[in-house]
Amino acid sequence: MQAINTYGSKLYNISLFVLRNETLAEDSTQESFQKIWKSLDKFSFKSSLYTWMYRITYNTALTTYNKEKRHRSEEITIEKGASIDIVNNLSLKEAITKLPLNQRQTIIMFYFLDYSIKDIALELSINENTIKSWLRRAKTNLKDQLNAK
Repeated sequence: MQAINTYGSKLYNISLFVLRNETLAEDSTQESFQKIWKSLDKFSFKSSLYTWMYRITYNTALTTYNKEKRHRSEEITIEKGASIDIVNNLSLKEAITKLPLNQRQTIIMFYFLDYSIKDIALELSINENTIKSWLRRAKTNLKDQLNAK
């Protein structure tokens, strides 16, 4: 129960940024907590508890994302009379959710979870220069989205 109170909102936000859907993020976070509870005896203390929980949550959300992507065959259609000004209604959170998955993940880990570039590279098993590149592209894309009014 303590873990839910302490990390629940952070883990939910990770799921939300990956899935871009509140209902799916809630379900994914719940599933993550179930996996965490079942695997607690396997925690090896090689990293912090939060890092371990983050990884389970991220992987669970990614699995859900891939399942949904495969099952998503319908496209959203907008009535001809409706006018939606997406660009002018972007908030930072919405802009982040529109980033490609690798850029979104890097932005979240670096700015919201306070990971260093080295920590992100270790966590994702990716070269530090690749992380820097993703971060630079993500910032450029965010700037372009938010300035396009």
